[in-house]
Amino acid sequence: MAQELIEETMTDIGKFLGEFALAYTTTLVNIKIEATIADVINGVVPQSGGSANEEKSLDDKDTKVKPIAAGVMLVSYKQGAGPDNVEHRYYDLAAWSIKPKDSVVTNVTFRHRQLLSLFNSMKKRVPEVASIAFPQKKMFGKRDYTFYSQRFGGMQKYYDTVSRNPKVSLDDEWLKFFKLKADPAAALRIQVFTKALATICTKNSIDWEYSFSYAQRMGLEASTADLLKIVAIEKVGRDAAHRVYEKVVEVTPGFIPGSVKTKMANSAEGKLFVAIGTTVETGWKGIEQGFNKVADGLGSAMDKAMDPLKSMFSKVMGPCKDFVASKLSAMSEEKGDEMDEALKNVKAARFPPLKDALAALASGASAAETCRKTMARVEDLNCTWKYVTYLQYPSGNPVFEWFPPIENIVEKHNRLAVAMLDVVYVMGRGLCRAFEPLCEYADKAANDYDEKKHEEEVAKAVWNGGKRLALDFLSLPYTTWRACWWCGNEVTQQVLTFCKETVNLQADLLGTVASTWKPSSKSDAKAKFHDTLRVALDAFIGERTFVLASIIRDGSIQLVADLFTEMFGETVNEIAGTLNDLVSQLPSPLSDLKPGDIIIAIFKNLIKVTSNAAIKRWAAATEQFIANPNAGTPPSWKEELVAKFRSSPPRIRNDNDDNSKPEVSEEDKKKKAAKGAKKDDKKDDKKKDDKKKEKKDKEDSDKEKEEDKEEDKGEDKEEGGDDAGEAGGDEAGGDDAGDANTGGGGDE
Repeated sequence: MAQELIEETMTDIGKFLGEFALAYTTTLVNIKIEATIADVINGVVPQSGGSANEEKSLDDKDTKVKPIAAGVMLVSYKQGAGPDNVEHRYYDLAAWSIKPKDSVVTNVTFRHRQLLSLFNSMKKRVPEVASIAFPQKKMFGKRDYTFYSQRFGGMQKYYDTVSRNPKVSLDDEWLKFFKLKADPAAALRIQVFTKALATICTKNSIDWEYSFSYAQRMGLEASTADLLKIVAIEKVGRDAAHRVYEKVVEVTPGFIPGSVKTKMANSAEGKLFVAIGTTVETGWKGIEQGFNKVADGLGSAMDKAMDPLKSMFSKVMGPCKDFVASKLSAMSEEKGDEMDEALKNVKAARFPPLKDALAALASGASAAETCRKTMARVEDLNCTWKYVTYLQYPSGNPVFEWFPPIENIVEKHNRLAVAMLDVVYVMGRGLCRAFEPLCEYADKAANDYDEKKHEEEVAKAVWNGGKRLALDFLSLPYTTWRACWWCGNEVTQQVLTFCKETVNLQADLLGTVASTWKPSSKSDAKAKFHDTLRVALDAFIGERTFVLASIIRDGSIQLVADLFTEMFGETVNEIAGTLNDLVSQLPSPLSDLKPGDIIIAIFKNLIKVTSNAAIKRWAAATEQFIANPNAGTPPSWKEELVAKFRSSPPRIRNDNDDNSKPEVSEEDKKKKAAKGAKKDDKKDDKKKDDKKKEKKDKEDSDKEKEEDKEEDKGEDKEEGGDDAGEAGGDEAGGDDAGDANTGGGGDE
């Protein structure tokens, strides 16, 4: 029975991987066609400034240059069911690789066995990897909370020690494992990969949104093997599990209770899911490299093949271009272009905290102390109401008359502005923290400079700065996701891309200053540090200011596109669905093409392009306050207004946080809170009962005291009567006689 089920399941897995390969190819073709159409449509209305998130070409990537410093820090671990439906512990690591160009700051998630596998793989070739013991797998004995907590502590100590050694942290295998090598094609591959899996899920009625969001919560969304396992379990595993249950019921005797049969089936199901997960992971590991080469080659071939298609689309879109141009002729693009140039030319001195910091450094002040003071001033950005109007477009703008739908997205735009200010606050604070170790060394060099040790000291400072940058970045995606809660998935992804790019460029800035700063003696150490920092900071600030403004524009354009899709998207989707259904009747692989999706892409891109000019005019009223020092300051919000548009304040992880305990999901927190509430209710009930009992005991005690008093009074009266009797003589004798009779009667 078991062998038969396994063979059937493995056959299904083979079919699944074949289906995925076909879906991947067709998805790549569709993405290339959509990109070509987008380029053509962008020509309908001249675009200024280019894309805010423009992908660098392979030639621009400085992939062969060794980092100045690189490292890995184990931050926390979480517990949950993995793709194979088995409970696992997942370890979150912050990783960084600092270079003057193409630095990488990221966070990655692995299981203990994956990290142990790297250790075993490297220890013979790089002996320094084994300079400290890595916690091994425990085969026997009790594995409780104490064990996992101690193992986490041992792993933390291990990475903090070995990643400081350049022979380990700069090793190619180490860098590749922790995703610290720049890969220009990786972003496109994961995009195509996830879209292909989403297509398979749609065809097989699998809830892709749930599957992918679960992978995100576990930190597995960038792992192709884990994503494949999640979908394979849903597609192949559920049917296999059903067959397992049927077989168990069929072969077990009837006298065995149903609960026992269910337990047997569940045990078999768990083992089957593990087998499916292992098979998919092993299979993908064997074909991934070749698959990526084929995909990259196909991508290059598609780029060449797109030229004739682009020419054809350009001819088709010609009349549309003339029509749109005639409608927009009254709206001059010159002001928009001027604003773009002004934003690109913004210098660090435009922002008071940076202006004062550079002035202090020029006057010979302590670099470390100046850095700390600057960070304290950046903390003021957390007071959102003071600064959000530098990013928020004004309501009641005349552009609403020209493009009325914009008015309907004002509230979401305000949320976007608040979200972007939170991002600026977190990243500004992170940049100051990252530069603090290098500033401390600058102060040291100004007092005692040793040219021979300079490079080593710089590398140490950069290592510590990269660690801080990576630690701050760890919680930034969560902050962004919460801040953009109401703005839609597309806008959230745009902001997340901006965050990822910016933190890598901050690392580039740190690497540039570190590698360019070359003092000749202690007398010029601080002056050269100031000059190097100012030049690099000016270039960084100008480029990021323009991109920040572009992201808010693009986000607002996306909000308009979402609004139009909400208004007219149903009709377009019906047309696209009908077209996809017609094509699905064609022979394979043509049946897997999605021309309807291309229709939807054309519709969305046309909306974006035609709304671009209106958004630029709307944005100009706000952007002038950043670009032009003489424009004054915009009016600030009222403090209570922020609560309406801010989902929650930024989440910032501190260096001294206790991470030895597993992180708990929001759902588990609610359950824990509910249990806590029940316990509190029980405690309250017990307290009430105790109080009632205490009150009753007190009443009983008081009652007893009252009775005792009454008895004492009675005895006093009796004693008074006895005295009187003794004085009278006769009554006392009568009493004695009576007592004697009573006593005698009692004896009887």
